Amino acid sequence: MMPKVEPRDKNLVIPRLVRSIEETKGEVREEVVQAVETNVALLPKIYEVLIKMDQFSFTFSMQAQLASDLITNPDFKANDEQMTALKQGESS
Repeated sequence: MMPKVEPRDKNLVIPRLVRSIEETKGEVREEVVQAVETNVALLPKIYEVLIKMDQFSFTFSMQAQLASDLITNPDFKANDEQMTALKQGESS
């Protein structure tokens, strides 16, 4: 079964992605735009990990901010090492 991003999460993460693009200037902006275009498909994979985290200590808003930060990072590829590091937050 493919993970999906809930409407609530979309409503929280999309404005953050737009703000990240709008607030970035110069040459870095193109990198951020490219990262978003490339990495937005990774949102379900990211949220598959995030939804397992305790929502009382890691709120939906915080999850959206982390997802946005990951998506806008050109170095984030959701490889095994990066996803393992993200999953370590589940047990924290």
